[in-house]
Amino acid sequence: MQQLPYTLAIIKPDTAVSPESVEEIMKVIADEGFQVYEKETRVMDKEDVINLFARHKKRDYFQDILEYMTSGPSVVLLLTHETVDPVQKWKELCGAMDPVEAKAKNPDSLRGYYGSSKVRNELHGSDSYAAANRERDIFDLPIPVREPPFSHDKFLVTMDTLVMFLLPPNLEHSNVSGRLDLFGLYGPVVNWHSVDLGCFCKGCVKTAKTRLPGLPGRHPPGQLAEHPVRLLREVDYEAIWGDLCEECKYHYQHYAHLPAGRGGQHLATDIEILKMIEAVNKADILDMLTAEKGSTAKVMIETVDLNEPEDIRYTEQHVRTLLSTVPVDYYNRMNFHEVQTLIMEDRRIRITYWVSKMIGKPVDSFVNPAKLNTYSSRPPLDLGRTLPLTLVDIPPALTAQDTAWDPSIVDMNKLGPNGAKVALLKRMHREAYIIAHGPALNSRDTANNILLLRNYAPGRHGSWNNYCCIKGTAKGSFVQAREES
Repeated sequence: MQQLPYTLAIIKPDTAVSPESVEEIMKVIADEGFQVYEKETRVMDKEDVINLFARHKKRDYFQDILEYMTSGPSVVLLLTHETVDPVQKWKELCGAMDPVEAKAKNPDSLRGYYGSSKVRNELHGSDSYAAANRERDIFDLPIPVREPPFSHDKFLVTMDTLVMFLLPPNLEHSNVSGRLDLFGLYGPVVNWHSVDLGCFCKGCVKTAKTRLPGLPGRHPPGQLAEHPVRLLREVDYEAIWGDLCEECKYHYQHYAHLPAGRGGQHLATDIEILKMIEAVNKADILDMLTAEKGSTAKVMIETVDLNEPEDIRYTEQHVRTLLSTVPVDYYNRMNFHEVQTLIMEDRRIRITYWVSKMIGKPVDSFVNPAKLNTYSSRPPLDLGRTLPLTLVDIPPALTAQDTAWDPSIVDMNKLGPNGAKVALLKRMHREAYIIAHGPALNSRDTANNILLLRNYAPGRHGSWNNYCCIKGTAKGSFVQAREES
């Protein structure tokens, strides 16, 4: 990505308070060829102003600047220009710092038109690229860059698109591991949608077929070699988006599909996906069992549950962890072939562990694990582990907690009848607190007036142990006598 030259511009409070004035200035900015990379309206605090106008700090009018710039909202702009120096261009557009001088030299300058004094000259612009960089940092704005050209490419997949396929909204318990394997084996998945399989309502199907030529997908006479077009791609959606109903828009935004069939014009249904998962699992497990058990593998495979064991079923977080090292482009898209390599090696590990559980053989004893047909052309990839992520990426166990209670009357010896009664209540309500000291509880006047109260807030100062809960003002009380109102 190429970094763009930029300048920081500010429309000051007296002008920023008027939407009409701001709109006029924004029109001038657009007419002069500027692009607004960032725009925000904010009331500056004292630190912002001091940092922004640091070079004026010793001037006698600095206090006036400080008071004015914090008096109301300002519009902060980050401006770029494709053909000229944005710093110099914006300074020329603003004019001299003193509005009187600006109007005399260039009546059309912004300060000459909107400004009233040196302090209230209404526009600010960076003096240099170094100043623009410093001022941009004051407001924590991003560095302007030229975005690379965007094009739809089915082999560039975002994590969001993958997650939509792994966890479709219509399935309560989606087989994430199995769908991930199909993505690696037969993917990539796409955000394309079919006019035949219920992706659209009848009205939107009619709209799509009317607006998009060639979509009906009928075979022209004598051209049966051509496959029919039955899918809407991203560019097709852009063309008819405004005419779609809310349900069809929702489907586009929350579902991704695995293309299959002739010309990739069929989308695999949920039932087909389940059968495909069973088939690939059966084939790969049979390969490994045959290597270990010989001809008995064919008998064993008929009794195997082809759904992954619970302890190796992945969640969305496991998938994100697995693919966290894959580089992404400017638009957060991953290269499918790099993702595929990781998924296939992770599947090799999962299948090896699965078979090791079946035959009771340690995972590490498989010298050349998972020489499977589906991976025959793939070189081994060292992921630094021999176990699935569910057994490696485990949250740390809870640390041991000290369950000892703070010393209280419960732990005291030689209590009198009154103290023993309070101690019993305390045992029954461990989170309640009393205030009088232990020996004082043996006093009838004190013990009969004890109230057991609970914490009102966490922390030392929130404990009722810091307060007295005694109704009266007996010898054991910490409460000063006062007249009851």
